[in-house]
Amino acid sequence: MKATALLALLVVAGCDSGPDISGFYQTTMLSVDSAGCGPGTPELNPPMYFFVKTEKLTGFSFYSLKSCTQPNEEACTGSIGNAIPLSQSISDGYSGRFSVSSGSTASCSLTFGRATGTLKDGIFRYESIQFGDVNQMVADCDPDEASKRGTSMPCKGYTLLVGAPYRISTQ
Repeated sequence: MKATALLALLVVAGCDSGPDISGFYQTTMLSVDSAGCGPGTPELNPPMYFFVKTEKLTGFSFYSLKSCTQPNEEACTGSIGNAIPLSQSISDGYSGRFSVSSGSTASCSLTFGRATGTLKDGIFRYESIQFGDVNQMVADCDPDEASKRGTSMPCKGYTLLVGAPYRISTQ
């Protein structure tokens, strides 16, 4: 059987009616649970900064997150936990979702994730959660199946990132 790998980022309208959350933030907390949906364990050495950037993919805008060693874009090379792009306007920020499938109908791996990024009272809060199942027998091994199963699949990871906007001094 032929194996397929598909990724569907649910970037619908994106980044057009909510607040501007782009910019540099100084990390105040990063907590990750790479095996479940608990509150996670605070990272001992979180990135000093992170950058929320507006990007475009096939005409759709979304926000992405990168970890940074310094508050400049050239120093932003890493990813943060299971960072999910943000594209749908919500109160005080944006949300994002994605669905992934790989394999065949006899042995399909499915992943579904969702995230929110909000800027409220001077604090940016990014929270993401992923669910997944492996070796599933399905009629169609595609991202729609991952979306349909969504949060009914076992939890596979959780990330909470909090930061304060970083303002570059111009003295």
